[in-house]
Amino acid sequence: MRNYDGVEFRLLRRPTAKWFGAISYTYSKLRGNYAGLTNTDPTDGGGGRHSPNNGRAFDLPNMTYNADGSPDYGPLATDRPHTATIYGYYRQKWFRGQATVFGLSQSAFQGSPINTCLSVVGTGSACQWIKRGSMATFHRDPTGNIVLDGIDTNARTDPYFQTDFNLTHEIPVSKTHEAMRLKFEANITNLLNNHTATAFNENVIATGLINPTRASRFSGDPRTDWGKVMNGFSFVDALNGTATFAGVQSPRTLASRYGMATVFQGARNMQLAIRFIF
Repeated sequence: MRNYDGVEFRLLRRPTAKWFGAISYTYSKLRGNYAGLTNTDPTDGGGGRHSPNNGRAFDLPNMTYNADGSPDYGPLATDRPHTATIYGYYRQKWFRGQATVFGLSQSAFQGSPINTCLSVVGTGSACQWIKRGSMATFHRDPTGNIVLDGIDTNARTDPYFQTDFNLTHEIPVSKTHEAMRLKFEANITNLLNNHTATAFNENVIATGLINPTRASRFSGDPRTDWGKVMNGFSFVDALNGTATFAGVQSPRTLASRYGMATVFQGARNMQLAIRFIF
């Protein structure tokens, strides 16, 4: 399931020989349990899978439920309810047919969701979320047990801001052939050199899985107790192997990188070019 609802407001100045400008704002919601043809969940494939139809969606039955037993449904990884952009150019003519064009693009986006992934039964990327769009914080007590500090039910990355700038200058090189021009160009991406974190490590467990066992029923039985992970369970008890998980689940180790930033906004980049147009 993947539901997108949005409304966009746009104000434009029609392009002229002198200048052009546009402002847009979009309010939207992207909800569901299916990331799309390419999986943008940072837990899948170690940072998202970028080839179509190559994700882990629904590989295991428990992946369609949250840890509390409710159906998996919430804000998807690219959900940014508030987004705004401003872009435009200004053209300044000089003597003898020279022209300089200044271009600017400004983006301002709300942060994207951060989740808590429980590696249940399959592999580390086969996530069962505590609840999509929520992030839990933990610490380890002196005995090594994992302790829940709290849950942020609307956890998001910091807002994303990026300014891009473009500058071109054209000089005619022939009086008889007006099409012959020398063009100098500079494109600067992320002009202000912002370094916003765009993804975080969402895997709670360093190694191993939550995989409660039961008595064997037949030869080759994997012995997974699906009832414990599909009907709502205490993920803290599952991580520590206590309460209803005592004796059927070994304690797990809290990942030291859990909750730390893994992907950042690209640094300032400048491209320079000289072109001869004829």
